[in-house]
Amino acid sequence: MDKYDLMNRSKEELIMLVGKLMDKLTEQERLEFVSKWISPQVALEEANEFDSSIFVKKVELFCKECLDGKYFEENDYDQYYYEYDEEMYDYSDSEWAEKFTTFLKLAVMYARNKKYDVSYGVLDQLLNCLHEAEFDGNILGTEDPMAYLEIDWDDIFNEYYISMKNHLSDKKQLASKAVDLWISFGDRYTEGILNNIDEIKYVEESIRMNIADYMDCWPIQHQLYELLKKFYLKFGLEFDEIVIARSFVCYNPNFLNDVAQGYIGSKMWDKAILTLKDALNEISDERMILEVNKKLVDCYESLAMFNEAYDIALGMFKKNNTHELYLRARSIATELGIMEEFLDNMESHFRSNNRYDSITTLLRIMSFEGNSLKLIDIVFKSDGYSRHDYLKYATKSLIYRVLGTEKNISSDLNELIKSVEINRIAGIVDMTRNPLATKDKQLLLHSAIEMLKQMAQFHINAAQRTRYARAAYYLSVA
Repeated sequence: MDKYDLMNRSKEELIMLVGKLMDKLTEQERLEFVSKWISPQVALEEANEFDSSIFVKKVELFCKECLDGKYFEENDYDQYYYEYDEEMYDYSDSEWAEKFTTFLKLAVMYARNKKYDVSYGVLDQLLNCLHEAEFDGNILGTEDPMAYLEIDWDDIFNEYYISMKNHLSDKKQLASKAVDLWISFGDRYTEGILNNIDEIKYVEESIRMNIADYMDCWPIQHQLYELLKKFYLKFGLEFDEIVIARSFVCYNPNFLNDVAQGYIGSKMWDKAILTLKDALNEISDERMILEVNKKLVDCYESLAMFNEAYDIALGMFKKNNTHELYLRARSIATELGIMEEFLDNMESHFRSNNRYDSITTLLRIMSFEGNSLKLIDIVFKSDGYSRHDYLKYATKSLIYRVLGTEKNISSDLNELIKSVEINRIAGIVDMTRNPLATKDKQLLLHSAIEMLKQMAQFHINAAQRTRYARAAYYLSVA
């Protein structure tokens, strides 16, 4: 769509228009525009970097000095009252950030000029240097240097893969190098490797070799597995998850979870269950055990084996205490018609449990189910350093239950209700709605006011100016 009617402009008018627009760009913006849309060669000449041999030597020296610690920036930890937080320091204006940004952009210009021997070598050095810095904060002062470079990383990696493809003639070496690069920088820049590396045979060989080499690192193994799946899809090949995932089980039993997913995708529930049970006997990682159990519940529900599903869902929730798992177990209890038994079980379990988050979990259940009187009783009887958090949660729950759907309320109350909805506070924002009599509403609001007063007193006792402000806020809500 020609929004500005450019098609009807003469060549001379367009040239003049582009020239005026370029005059308004900064020098760096102009170079990037010329490099990408007009002439990469002209951009290099304007940047005074047309001598590739000098440019390569500059980059070599810079990377050596970086790794030797010349550009390390030490922060003054004493300027922070609390424990040092690296993210509070901005390296964007550091000398090393400016040099990295300049060199990377120049390397892209060389790539667009099809001088792939230069662009490949320079990008390889610069990215290797950044990768080293990610593992050693003493090189640059941060372990996340890429976050401080104002650059289009998708563009960088795309041009690097293009340079690699044109520089390395050995297809096996190309695939190996491409996969190694992908591993080093994670799956953030997957499009680059998918768009530029075409040798699926050698890519699969490299992925399989790396999965074998990374036997002690499941996240990388599984990311490589997912990368292989994407390559199959790109080339329109059938990815038999059952067969391919099983071929990796010898390197890590966690792949049994993917084998089971293959069976689930084919609705082969019985085989999926057998595979998942085998996985539970083999795997040790708690997160994987949770994933396997979730799949088991799915399979049992699909076969209408709700008792088996309930036992696993209940066990998962008691061990992990998340709201998501509570809702899952509750849903199956509803299907079985044992809601009263389920709720009694939950209350008894968490009242007698000594886990650090037992009271928090119990409050969330009471809030969700509408057992507000029990919620109030638990909070007022609680003590210890977490009591203030219990008061905050219960106050929000009570106010949201009574006033959550009201329109004519004070701005402070409206702000509190909006914060609950924006933050999606579990057990409150999704609470079950039960009709409340006027006297019940008054009782809940009276309890909420008492809780707000106690919270205000807590901050007053702290005797700090910021705490006084918070106390004033709680009193204004009350």
